[in-house]
Amino acid sequence: MNNFKIYNTDKVYTNYCPTRILFYENSRFFVNQLIENTNFLIIVDKNFIDLDIVKNLRNNRNCIDFFSISEEPKLENFKKIDNDKIKKCKIAIAIGGGATIDFAKLLIVKLNTNNFESTLNENKSLNFNLDLITLPTTCGSGSETSRYCVIFDNNNAKHSYRHWDLTPKITILDPYFIINSPTQLVLNSTFDTFLHTFEPFFLQFECEDEKRKNIILQCKNILTSLNNFINNKNDINSIKYLMISSANGGMSISNYRTGLVHTFGESYVKFNKISHVESLYKFFNAISAYYKDYFNKKIKKLSLESYLEYDYIINFWNNNLIHQEYSIDEEDKTELVNQILKDIVIFKELPFKLTEDNINEIIIKTFQNDR
Repeated sequence: MNNFKIYNTDKVYTNYCPTRILFYENSRFFVNQLIENTNFLIIVDKNFIDLDIVKNLRNNRNCIDFFSISEEPKLENFKKIDNDKIKKCKIAIAIGGGATIDFAKLLIVKLNTNNFESTLNENKSLNFNLDLITLPTTCGSGSETSRYCVIFDNNNAKHSYRHWDLTPKITILDPYFIINSPTQLVLNSTFDTFLHTFEPFFLQFECEDEKRKNIILQCKNILTSLNNFINNKNDINSIKYLMISSANGGMSISNYRTGLVHTFGESYVKFNKISHVESLYKFFNAISAYYKDYFNKKIKKLSLESYLEYDYIINFWNNNLIHQEYSIDEEDKTELVNQILKDIVIFKELPFKLTEDNINEIIIKTFQNDR
């Protein structure tokens, strides 16, 4: 066991988050104080480019460059970017969801990996960095506080980078960006937040019972806040809680690993171009059947049986997320199994024995209703 790397990070801080979080209504305007007399660039989700705050930032004489984001970051998006121009900036401001924030982080990666030709050394500080300021417009990915970012290559294969220096310097949580979002968009993005919070419950080595108590409380509050938001989109307190939950989720995946739902979902997107949330929900029910017994035993031990019922969790998401039908052929099924088997850490962490037969059973159950 001493030679086996269990933890998600060599620096086991448990709840380490170097990001400074500013969290109040209209906090977005504080960004103007942060960029005084400083060269900066802007990365914005295309749906928000007409906001006054974006227009004002673009018109600022210290704005060196601007990027409008309409899709997940792809390797080809970075080929024509002028490295020297980026190096003139001290600050990068990202206004958007996970794809937008990841794009900003990838600008930093590009300058530290010779245009993505090498990896990041997690044990050394980056040679070049930007002070990354994020203004998240969703409450899902957790990228606003995490040390991760992802990019897709020319074959649509997903690659990830991680380094504590990629963690945003400041994240500004303003309900203004969420309150007018479609309800389904908020539900979809918060499902990712929920799993970031929920799945560490099932890690044997990285999670202790005191942490599990907090997980149950946080999950209960996420579901309650979502119910309130569904019934009243102007419930500002619910929006605030969902935003801080997303930030907490980013902290969680930086310190803990994700669970089996993420392992299956992220392996599946290699064969089917679907969204991250769709890939997670695809396997959620089949995997949840394996989680149930352990969950019920643990909450009984923690005397939290009446606080959050497992069936309520499953039913809530099944009643509020949209099921998408997808198929998988035998060749892709075999490759999917092989991809999952590569995640050797999850086999050590899970509280139940995961075998190749189990994996096949989960895949069969997942797709049997789509035929």
